[in-house]
Amino acid sequence: MLLEIWPNSGSLTRQISFLLNNYIYQDGEDTENQGLLIPRYKAGGRTAPNGKVYPDYKGKPNEDDLVPVRSILTKIKGDLNVVTPDLIGKFFKDFTPGAAIGLSFARSLTEGTTQAALGLKHGGHERVLSKDGYLKIDKACTFREEGKWIMLKVRGGELKFPRPDNLVTLGKDKFEKGESVCCAYNTSSPIVKLNSLINLMRARPSAGLRYFEKDNIIVSDCYAYEDGIIQYVEDSDGNIQVKIGSREYQYNPECMYYFPDGAEVRKFDRICSGVVNMDHVISELGTNLNDIYLIFRKQFFTLTDGGFVKKGYSEISSTQEEIIEMLFNGLTRIVYDPKTSKIDELEYMGTQKSVLSRKSFYTVLSYGFSNRVINRALKGDVNIGNDVMTSVILGLLLNNKLDENNK
Repeated sequence: MLLEIWPNSGSLTRQISFLLNNYIYQDGEDTENQGLLIPRYKAGGRTAPNGKVYPDYKGKPNEDDLVPVRSILTKIKGDLNVVTPDLIGKFFKDFTPGAAIGLSFARSLTEGTTQAALGLKHGGHERVLSKDGYLKIDKACTFREEGKWIMLKVRGGELKFPRPDNLVTLGKDKFEKGESVCCAYNTSSPIVKLNSLINLMRARPSAGLRYFEKDNIIVSDCYAYEDGIIQYVEDSDGNIQVKIGSREYQYNPECMYYFPDGAEVRKFDRICSGVVNMDHVISELGTNLNDIYLIFRKQFFTLTDGGFVKKGYSEISSTQEEIIEMLFNGLTRIVYDPKTSKIDELEYMGTQKSVLSRKSFYTVLSYGFSNRVINRALKGDVNIGNDVMTSVILGLLLNNKLDENNK
């Protein structure tokens, strides 16, 4: 299905394969792994930094209950492309030494997310309404507009939300508990989730059927970086400022904000609609790798897992945590201080920049931009490495040479 929608060299499947092709599975153990925090309910079978293996979780899933696990994302010693058994869980114990675990994860990633992300309706080109811009509350209310604000009168008081510029109302002012009250109007193609994933990963959109052109992906500062009380303030110029605790957030007038003024917000809560800007997240959180990753993880599941959006947690059978960790590792550049083992630099590069920055001649050449890679090769910036792509291509070339000699 994915290749029918993205038929040319810019397909997301192909790009993810190039992004992860350098990861190889080998026996061993990473005893110096500092560990990554993930929800406990998803840590069954994973190895803690002290070497103990977490049992299967039996309680109620809770995204806020985090535990440390060894991860490819927090590996800082040795060959960073080598994945050892202690960095993955019980779902991936059938790999043999030398296996191309990166390509296997890439295949699992695209197979597991494209159907959920596509949301196609018989392949049609119709426009659909983006539902993440809806405002719902868990109380009966009376709706009214007041300048830059949405005011919802409820039992015991009144709730105040910013009024988006693209607000659409339903033609009535009284609503029952759980009803959609209004929305920030953004129409899109049936595959807006997939296009949002492309935007998040900074992959190349396909020329294909040009679905990407039908979507105006709204980027926003949509996750809370810390606990606090949310405040909306209109300044003297009529601009709205958003604060949670002492931290200010970029306001987007095309987004729907989900929390009323004065509400308590928890760290990592999604405060408005839109797709997160990972560059801005890093500018706010610096080298706090774990918090940056958890925000990426939440955005990924929001785009690919309908159950996560509805229930607030992902099922055990959904995309495995190790795959998302490897994906994020491939999308970022992390530089550690060799003396302190602390992060010196952290950059979110995205799919295209990450692949084109590789040192593997055959990986970059096969991905595209042949003139660019030839120029880099002449400068000595790329080499023939030991990644999977190089092994495959050299194997084909050598076999061809042997065949010619045997004629």
